[in-house]
Amino acid sequence: MKIVKLSLIILVLFTLGCIEYEEKISLKSDGSGTITVHYVISESMLNFAQDGGMPLTFDKNEIEEELKSDKVTVENIEAYTEEEKRHIVTTLTFRDINDLPDKWVFQDREMSFSSEGDFYTFRSVFSMGKGKEQTPAAEKPQEEEIGAFGEQFAEALFGDYTFTFSIHMPGEVVDASPEATIEGNEVTWKFSLAKLSDMEKIEMTVKAKKPAAFPILLVIILVVIVVVVIVVVVFVSARKKSTPAA
Repeated sequence: MKIVKLSLIILVLFTLGCIEYEEKISLKSDGSGTITVHYVISESMLNFAQDGGMPLTFDKNEIEEELKSDKVTVENIEAYTEEEKRHIVTTLTFRDINDLPDKWVFQDREMSFSSEGDFYTFRSVFSMGKGKEQTPAAEKPQEEEIGAFGEQFAEALFGDYTFTFSIHMPGEVVDASPEATIEGNEVTWKFSLAKLSDMEKIEMTVKAKKPAAFPILLVIILVVIVVVVIVVVVFVSARKKSTPAA
């Protein structure tokens, strides 16, 4: 079974409900790093969804087969059931986040990492496949009323289910796109399934300051000082030993 892109997965799973998704990326300064994807669904909903065709596989072998690539290395895939919920946890390493395979949750998704001046920049965007349609002015009040009711209904039904995205940068984060929580080098976005259903796209950006490089000249000076101190200590110690006792 081919694994479809994450935006479609979100839309389909919105209709199914009972799904949670968590993605954690850890980046190094050269663009390499690790990504862990963890998604959960109730066993009853999984059985129902599989009968009708599940867009996101919970089969370890299918995931491993889909991710065969020289661009990523599958470090671990864990599948287990806990409290009547099926879990899949996949950990990958990659050489360059700018060159991930167009498969699995990376399919048709833009991700980029760059280094310029004193800052690193990360960007992740994927479309939800929804376009804005023009509504005649006479119908707008009714549409707004229906939309408000729909949002309340969706929040009540799916508000407890979340999609969480985290990125650990190789420097202290100084700015991030809206709705982000920033803690040192890490940024996290958390969206309810209800909120995602009304979004045209998910765009997440991060700007991080590069760590201050330790000055090479200062290192040399410190090394010289240490060497001089050692030489002086050795010389004084040798003089004391060679001086006859009174």
